[in-house]
Amino acid sequence: MHVEAEGSSDETFLFLQARRSIELGLYFPAAVTAAVAFEYAVRQVGGTPSAGRRDGATRAAEKLTETIKSVYRSFLFRTFDDELKARLVALAAVHNLLLYPNNVTLRISKREAEQVVDAFEDGIDWMNEFIRNRQKEPANTDESKS
Repeated sequence: MHVEAEGSSDETFLFLQARRSIELGLYFPAAVTAAVAFEYAVRQVGGTPSAGRRDGATRAAEKLTETIKSVYRSFLFRTFDDELKARLVALAAVHNLLLYPNNVTLRISKREAEQVVDAFEDGIDWMNEFIRNRQKEPANTDESKS
């Protein structure tokens, strides 16, 4: 199983539900649940670059009102890694196809559902790695330049 303990309990719960849906032959619901888990994780990462400077109540209110599109844009703005950007843009497109389906999207196979769940979990891993690496970088202040 791909879900690791590092994820939040809500995110882990959603991915476990997605995997269980696959076991039950509910492939589209599995993919949608994984898309929801991914959106949840993206919102936990936060949108705006200055989010860390706001108090908890203000940030919590913003998370409820920010569109997923604005959260993606903000996150993508913070990374200069073109490969990561391309991967996350592709996942955003899959996310939208699943949450706003057409006749083709509704008919996915077990293999496709597994791939979608894996891809969303990988996306969360990529974002978490990006965040961890950013936290390790020294602050870029005028004092550190002298």
